[in-house]
Amino acid sequence: MESNNHLHTNNCTIYPGEHTPMLDMEELKIELQKPHAGSTIQPFINVSEHREYFKVEAAIPGLNREDFYIHIDEDVLSIAVLHKKLEELEEKKFQLHEFNYECFNRNVILPRNIEKDFVKAEYRDGILSLYFPKTDTPHQHPHSNIIVY
Repeated sequence: MESNNHLHTNNCTIYPGEHTPMLDMEELKIELQKPHAGSTIQPFINVSEHREYFKVEAAIPGLNREDFYIHIDEDVLSIAVLHKKLEELEEKKFQLHEFNYECFNRNVILPRNIEKDFVKAEYRDGILSLYFPKTDTPHQHPHSNIIVY
């Protein structure tokens, strides 16, 4: 199976947990502009409002948390993925192949009354969940990255 190590930089650490390099943004931008074999499907998204937070969920099976690049620019949440398993896909002979999440970028407009500095992101059982605490005062949301645990 091909390693994604060439796509990662070595200057980031994730705490708590083991050191896991993040995706190289320049390479991700180049990959997002390329056509990909088969049709890459955008994941289904749920956005729900709760008493103390907003929750964004994305159904994206078969990935690792290191495959995500998630950030906020102003009021737009961007979920980008670069996941290469070309050798594994070539070995399989699909009778039906309806999902392919090797490379995509999905944007979601966020409400203005969220706290972007305390976002919780987790990836479990093929579901990416992001929790945005509510705040009483609307905030400007300059660029910020979100780490997935």
